[in-house]
Parts: sequence; C-alpha cells; structure tokens
Amino acid sequence: MVSEPAPDSSEQPAAQPNARWKSRLGALFPFIITALASIGISLLAQAFIVFPTARVAPTAATVSPAAASSPTPTSEAAALTPTPTPTPLAPDERVLAQQILDLEAEVRVLWSSIYLIRAASQLSDAELALQINDLDEVERLLSTTRASLDRAYDYADVYKNPVDDLRSRVSKIRANLRVRPEGIDQQMRRLRQDVLSLVSTLE
Repeated sequence: MVSEPAPDSSEQPAAQPNARWKSRLGALFPFIITALASIGISLLAQAFIVFPTARVAPTAATVSPAAASSPTPTSEAAALTPTPTPTPLAPDERVLAQQILDLEAEVRVLWSSIYLIRAASQLSDAELALQINDLDEVERLLSTTRASLDRAYDYADVYKNPVDDLRSRVSKIRANLRVRPEGIDQQMRRLRQDVLSLVSTLE
C-alpha cells in the first residue's frame, strides 16, 4: 500500500501570515461599523448645537387703525433695535465639539490601518505567487498593494511620510520584477514586515 506524500511544509509557514492578517482584517469590521455610527450620531448632535432650529413664533398683536396710521416712539425704537448675534458655544458644547474632532481622527487612523493590513496581505500573496514563478500574478498583486497604500496615505495625517516611503518601495519592486528579479522575494518580505510594524505603532 503506497502512502500519500506528506504536504510540503515549506508552503505552510508562508500561508500562515496571509491567513492571520486576513482574519485580523475581518475582526476589525465590527469596530468600523461602531466608529461610523458614533461619528454620525456625534455630527448630528453637533448640527443641533451649532445650528439650533427651534424658533420663537411671533405673537400677533391687535393694532387699532388709529395706532397703525401714526407710528409711536415705541414702534420706531423697536424698528431700530439690532438683530441679536448668535451666542458663543457653552463650555460643555466646546468639549463636545473637541470630542467629535478626536473621534473623526480616530476613524481616519482606523481606516488607514485597515488599508495597511490589506497591503500586507496582498504582499503575502505576491510572495506565494513568486514561489511558483507566476510573474503576472505577482505584478498584479503589487499593483493592488500600491493602490491599498495610496488609500492608507489618503487617511494618514501625521504619518504620511512613512506611508509614502512604502509606496515608493513597492513601485520600485514592481519596476524591477522582470528586469532585475534577484532578491525580489526578500524585498517584498522586508516591505511586508515594515507595513505591519507601522500598523503596530498606530494601534
């Protein structure tokens, strides 16, 4: 009886990072929904605070014909009364407005982290495609990696420079894939590790 060949153990470690980061990306989606719901409620609350819609309806006064024909000093003074200016936000309202700004910043960091994790997963898939010498698939995955890093750059605020450096590196790897393929696998591995390191600093 011929025993079945054991699965190649060299492919299992390569697939583990991909599965790990894909599951991690899936675990982040409940937090995305919660964050988006929170920002929507907070913005709605801010709209009611900054732009109050409640208005006092003017009461109709009964004016006699004689009084209407001859203006009185009281009516002239009322006509010259300036329109009241909006009152500034109370301290509690300023605190709420700052909390909304902080929440918006947290949401931007969350979205940037999601796109960075996606880029790391795509780089892991590119490494597997390179092992079987599927250069077309590697080139496609490097293009999608660059697109994910572009989205991460859009949501980045204070760390745009590190993300921009990652974008330049993946573009260079893609340009050298068919011209100078030596060491491409090591470059992609280091790039993926640097992407994950940046995600760790944002958490």
